[in-house]
Amino acid sequence: GYDGSEEDVLTYAMFPQVAEKFFSTRDQGPKSVATPVAVAAPAAPAAPAQPPAETPAAPESAVIQISYADKTTTFTVKPV
Repeated sequence: GYDGSEEDVLTYAMFPQVAEKFFSTRDQGPKSVATPVAVAAPAAPAAPAQPPAETPAAPESAVIQISYADKTTTFTVKPV
């Protein structure tokens, strides 16, 4: 039941509709309200992934423009 701890006071303050039921049943331990899920048989191992035929080149730089209140600022970002 309700033991007057700070946690119980906060629980009741935040969730008054469900707190009393929680306090009366919490000594029974946690309960799962989830629907049980059937466990599937293990799948066959997948074939090893093939690397892409061609790796795209990294861009030389990226230009970013930010406009706010009739002012535009431009940044150029280059990979290291």
